[in-house]
Amino acid sequence: MRLLHFSRKAFTIIELLVAITVTAVMVGMMITILNNVLNSWNRSTALLTSGNQARLLLDQLSTDLQAAVLRRDGNAWLIATMQRDQTTASGDTSSGTSDVYLARWNPSAPATYKPRGANSFDPAANRSNTTNSSLNVEAENVGKLEYIRFGQAGVWLRFFSTPSDSNTTLATTTAPVAISYQLTRAHIGGDTASRTTPISYILFRSAVTPQNTFTAGYDLLNSADYNTANGTEGDPGNVRKPTAKQVIANDVIDFGVRIYHRNAAGDLVEAFPASRDASGKLLGEALSAPYSYVATSAASPSYTGFGGTAAKTVGGMPEVIDVMVRILTPEGVRQIRAYEENPTLIGAAATDEKWWEIAEANSKVYTRRIEIQAKIR
Repeated sequence: MRLLHFSRKAFTIIELLVAITVTAVMVGMMITILNNVLNSWNRSTALLTSGNQARLLLDQLSTDLQAAVLRRDGNAWLIATMQRDQTTASGDTSSGTSDVYLARWNPSAPATYKPRGANSFDPAANRSNTTNSSLNVEAENVGKLEYIRFGQAGVWLRFFSTPSDSNTTLATTTAPVAISYQLTRAHIGGDTASRTTPISYILFRSAVTPQNTFTAGYDLLNSADYNTANGTEGDPGNVRKPTAKQVIANDVIDFGVRIYHRNAAGDLVEAFPASRDASGKLLGEALSAPYSYVATSAASPSYTGFGGTAAKTVGGMPEVIDVMVRILTPEGVRQIRAYEENPTLIGAAATDEKWWEIAEANSKVYTRRIEIQAKIR
């Protein structure tokens, strides 16, 4: 009778090391793939979110501008203001320093750093033929709308339009109304929000009711009603001070327009923010905020801006308006808040250029060309 013998052979140390190494490589590859998938998902989600906001904003602005009301009667029918640095507690959106909600560009806590600092828009530099080092823009992109910085508070755009409405009440009648688009740096939560609540960059669309527009008159320049801050929805002063209900896009860190006229030869020429001839040559003196474009037939529109600071003006009527909006990604929102609250967390001193470096690396720019279809009479 023969006995069967079974031998047991264990793994050697070398075999175990090889198996562990192969497993570690495979796990590492899976983690890398998973990380790439998650990053792609986050980027796609961020772009989808900002893209939806931008589409809503640009569609609404297109509807408003295409129905803009323009008349050659000496009144100011459209004004675009390159706003000054918001160094006061309330900025240009409010007349009172006690307002803790709107446009507090200079928070007293936890850091004294003034976000975005000096106005960064330089029309001459943005049309140069060489690389603009201060903007980190290559020569071929210099002057393109998506590479322009419209300053600390962006462009404040207001005009009269006749948007279609339900016509169910006097307040919803299809009639000319005053509309304002304005970028602010605001505490989340509204007028009663604590100073310790997070701060966000928000774009508002304010609209005055038809009856209030009729009462205040059709002159954005000379009517005190439009230039006296009033946070009541539908009030003429709503043009200057929006309400929390009038948010049209969140996390907007720059908003600007480029306005074109048509010269005697029929060519489109830039009138704002830099007045140029058909060849692109600058006309007039160098510009600095605040200054305004005023659509009026008046020979010399007089506009002093807010806070007694003189504003430069360019009279005329718009033919085409290019719009630019820059929206932060969720990661950009996080980094900007961290930087503004404590710049040392990012490892750099509080500088305008560092703020812009973070903002531009974590945002998406959307542009659109809008033709003014109103018949100017």
